[in-house]
Amino acid sequence: MNKKIVLITQSKGGSGKSVLCYLLAEKYPDALIVDMDQSTKTTSRQLAYRKPILQSLLSDKNNIDREKLAYFLESLSQSKDELIFCDLGAAISEQLPYFIQDTQDDLTELMEELQIDLYLYCVVTGGDMFSASMEYLSALNQSLIPPGTAKKKPPRLLSLTAMVNDFRPMKDAQQQQFTHFMTQEGISHYTYNLLEVESEFARERVEKVLASGQGIQNQAVFSKRYFRKAIKKLAV
Repeated sequence: MNKKIVLITQSKGGSGKSVLCYLLAEKYPDALIVDMDQSTKTTSRQLAYRKPILQSLLSDKNNIDREKLAYFLESLSQSKDELIFCDLGAAISEQLPYFIQDTQDDLTELMEELQIDLYLYCVVTGGDMFSASMEYLSALNQSLIPPGTAKKKPPRLLSLTAMVNDFRPMKDAQQQQFTHFMTQEGISHYTYNLLEVESEFARERVEKVLASGQGIQNQAVFSKRYFRKAIKKLAV
């Protein structure tokens, strides 16, 4: 069975990539966690007890380095871990659509040789981040379609899933645009929300747990419930 490597991506900072990575890490305790966000290292801090791998794929010119990526994927293919979650961060995410488009053949060959499957979880959120997050999803989707493909819903190079961060809910018009795009492009989506109840008390408790870096296991009962509810509803 091929190893499953999930790349959590969105070029817009603050969209909820690290929160999603946290929830997935808690839902799948045996998964390997990789933090590729060299600028903030949020996942490394929030999931310190899981000892995430801190990995940079950027060259000295801040471009995605093909050799670094190939070496990194090869190392993952040789590890004992069957499920890997990678928080790409904004810098790598921003370049990902262009990188995929330029390396489609190489990437396909590399996955086959290493017996790995890459999955893209693209975060989308509402409010003032909606337009930027949707533009990125659209660009990412387009990069996955092989050149010259004329089908209405063509097969993609990699599996693409939209992960909707409902902490910033979509307005009615945004929801309609999102639903239309998902249906038109044949993209599946799931929703997550760590703070369904908006209150200063709840926010402080959640932030305290995240800042501790110790996971939810030994946290106070009322702090755990926010995370357990969100994890239970996370249907991936």
